[in-house]
Amino acid sequence: MTGCTASRNVELRAQPFNPLVDRFRLTDRRGPKASDRTMQLLRQHSLADKFADDISGQPDRLIGPVVRLHNSNPTPESCFALAELHYIAGMKERTAQANAAASHFLASARYSWEYLFDTHYDQVRNPYDPQFRGVCDLYNGSLENCLRLARNRQLFTAGGRIRFDELASRTQLPVVPRGFRWTAEDFDSFELVSDYDVKGLKNKYRSFGLGVPIIAIREEGAVTTASGSGSQTMSFPATIMLRFDGTRADEVSRRPARFELLNPRESTEIQVAGLAVPVQSDISTPLAYYLDEMAPQKLHNIGLFQVEAAEKLTGIYMMEPYQPGKIPVLMVHGLWSSPMTWMDTFNELQSQPDLRERYQFWFYMYPSGKPFWDSAADLREDLAAINRRYGDAAPNSPLSNMVLVGHSMGGLIARAQVVASGDAWWNSVSRVPFASLKANEDTRGQIRRVYFFEPNRDVHRIVTIGTPHQGSSLSNRFTQQLLRRLIRLPVTTYETARDVITLNPNLLRNPENATPRTSVDSLSPDSPILKVLYESRLPENVPHHNIVGVIRDVPREENTDGVVPYASAHLENVASEIVVQANHTEVHRHPETVAELKRILRLHLEEIDASRSSGLIQQLSRDLPRGPAESSHLNLGSNHRSGTAPGVPPAPRAPAGVPAPAGPLTPAVPSGTVPRSLPAGDPGRPAPPPDELFRLPRVLVP
Repeated sequence: MTGCTASRNVELRAQPFNPLVDRFRLTDRRGPKASDRTMQLLRQHSLADKFADDISGQPDRLIGPVVRLHNSNPTPESCFALAELHYIAGMKERTAQANAAASHFLASARYSWEYLFDTHYDQVRNPYDPQFRGVCDLYNGSLENCLRLARNRQLFTAGGRIRFDELASRTQLPVVPRGFRWTAEDFDSFELVSDYDVKGLKNKYRSFGLGVPIIAIREEGAVTTASGSGSQTMSFPATIMLRFDGTRADEVSRRPARFELLNPRESTEIQVAGLAVPVQSDISTPLAYYLDEMAPQKLHNIGLFQVEAAEKLTGIYMMEPYQPGKIPVLMVHGLWSSPMTWMDTFNELQSQPDLRERYQFWFYMYPSGKPFWDSAADLREDLAAINRRYGDAAPNSPLSNMVLVGHSMGGLIARAQVVASGDAWWNSVSRVPFASLKANEDTRGQIRRVYFFEPNRDVHRIVTIGTPHQGSSLSNRFTQQLLRRLIRLPVTTYETARDVITLNPNLLRNPENATPRTSVDSLSPDSPILKVLYESRLPENVPHHNIVGVIRDVPREENTDGVVPYASAHLENVASEIVVQANHTEVHRHPETVAELKRILRLHLEEIDASRSSGLIQQLSRDLPRGPAESSHLNLGSNHRSGTAPGVPPAPRAPAGVPAPAGPLTPAVPSGTVPRSLPAGDPGRPAPPPDELFRLPRVLVP
């Protein structure tokens, strides 16, 4: 039932991926060989015969005449030839003469930049010419080799500079982050994406343009984990560009330059010389690298069998710092699983620029050995804590339009966030009114948080996938008794239950419940709380989408996903429901499910935008001066009384405050460290500075 895997997600390549190797025959004994276009230019100026000897022995003897030719009559052909010749010379010398190689690579990047952006070539530059893409590859390849040499010589400084003074007689070049909520000083090191081959994700997503995709790494220092002390490494996708200022009239070697560290999750292009330039990026390899650093294969077992240890890891986790303007999509795993089960789905969703631009993806980690109603109470309080920390009281703020996506038991936890308990949850298990319960205040408070609650007004849509809404037959007397022996609930749970039963001997409707329940007990078709949840109605402004898995070639009513029968996973009166041919452990990452999630998230944006537009029209209509005769000319109809478009649910009224996590899969407000009784924050409090986002460092690895 777990979605985790113990296999590696990335592997080091024997040789870095380099699209220029074959073009220039860099590994051929007869190589290197310049392109036909460059050789033609060399032949035109009686330099071709010198290529083989000079490029191997004294490349400056060959490059010098081409530089003089280019300075006297600059053309795209001579600019391209210089970029190519410097690159080949750098590749020849990178092992024995690192300093000389770095100088050549920098020169190649500069001439490539000139070819692509210098206004002198505006009338003759042809983006349809294969040479144009060849120059892009030369720029990227030269820049990558510069970075590789600097990294190997430990010239990347955490202070935000890459030191080329020791390599190419250059001063230190600044690193300017763009699109990140931190500074260059926050980055400690990097890995080159081209060094790694992705194994653990079904698909790999990259975009093509300029820049070198990297894995940016930030060390958080010593932290405490469930198994002791350790070091938490946060890694993110990024792209490095080397931007050159000045014009062709400036001496090429003296043009000022700076590195720009770009966030590919925020933007797919940059502006250069008035042009929109696509950024080369890879968002899948850094994800796979990070998952390997997390050693995720342990989490699902600890979450199920070692509840007390897993509670220290409970919390809402993110892949990047909190993004104030983006709508949270919180994914909740199921029984015997962990957030790692969502990584393929997350990889697919983040590959869509329109979704990446508007959404931030969060993951909930909880002990799946506990009954789902206990975990639902924990999540309810974690969301409230985030609300207090980052909340915005304005209607239609991103945090007041949250989407919850739950797989298996996680779907029950998600659904429990948007219903009201009333007295039904308590009365389903107790014969004694809560007001008459004999218990100390601490115990009463613990019971109250689980059995009495209101809907979370920040959650505006839910999706349940393979969820046992009416229980699973796999939860039977045998499995329940077996799991009670294997699942280690906290000692305090047993002590509290014993004390309450002693003081209230006639409390329980079912005396068997005197022994604390596990998650498997809570999924029984006979579970009274499960029945109450199934019969609970969602607020009208919270659409519920449902996805059901089946694996047999039989009528749906007799079908199953191997764990949850169709009859239990199916729901009437939902906003939408699809049936997917997939088993229980795969249904949440099946291509049809991912396509449905994309549709639902885009629909969510459409309805939010329509609601905002309608609210703006209403505001304008109230502000416009009008006479008696005009008052009926702007009649928006009764559906617009609450400022929403016809057919669009009114936006929920956001409470004061909302939550937020820290770094990649770092809990925003982890249950194990944040008190349940956090004081209410200032609803108008601005988002904290980046440093504050990382003050609750937690690793997801026990």
